[in-house]
Parts: sequence; C-alpha cells; structure tokens
Amino acid sequence: MSIGSWRTYALIRRALKNLGWTPARLIVATGFVDRLFGMAGRPTAAQEGKAVAMAFPRCRAVHTCFMRAPIDIAFIGADGEVLALHRSVPPWRFRSRRGAAAVLERFATQGEGGVR
Repeated sequence: MSIGSWRTYALIRRALKNLGWTPARLIVATGFVDRLFGMAGRPTAAQEGKAVAMAFPRCRAVHTCFMRAPIDIAFIGADGEVLALHRSVPPWRFRSRRGAAAVLERFATQGEGGVR
C-alpha cells in the first residue's frame, strides 16, 4: 500500500469516527465493479454484527441505482472532515459534492449518530 493509500485510509477512518459510524466493517471500493455497484447486493450487517460502511476514495459523486433500501451518504474532504451528509437517500438518486476527496456510504437502517 502506498503512502497516499495509507493517508486516504486514515482520513476515511477519521471521518467514520466523526460521523459516529463506528464500529463498522469497512469495505473500500477500489475496483471498477465495486465502484459501480457499491452497496447494492451487500448485506445490511457483517457476520460479526457490525454495521457495513463502504468507502469510495478519489470520488465526489455517487448514485443509488439498484439499491434495495435507502442509504446515508457522507462526502469527505482531504483532511477527513465531513463536507456534506445526506441521510436516507432513496434508490435511483444522484448526489455529488465539489471538493470531496472520498465518499462513505452505509444503509440508513443502521442507526443514527454523528453530525448532520
């Protein structure tokens, strides 16, 4: 893993903590298929009972096509700060944020917490 990747992982973990989305099983979408389908088809909770969160590094726009449930979407800045948080975004929507360095997603049914 490169230094840039470690920095990205650190900012994602910082954002998860700031959002109150921990503990969570973190899935980092690095390949084309993971990035295309995102949370679609993923279980709402990991086997160990933790919430599932998905990170999209180097991303500033996402869609909710093919989702079976609403998701929470957080746009993260280069320092790990939460730039925008969209709660319970229904299927077939599009969200973006200029200046975002990464995006975090989770199923909206996984509870409240963190900043708005």
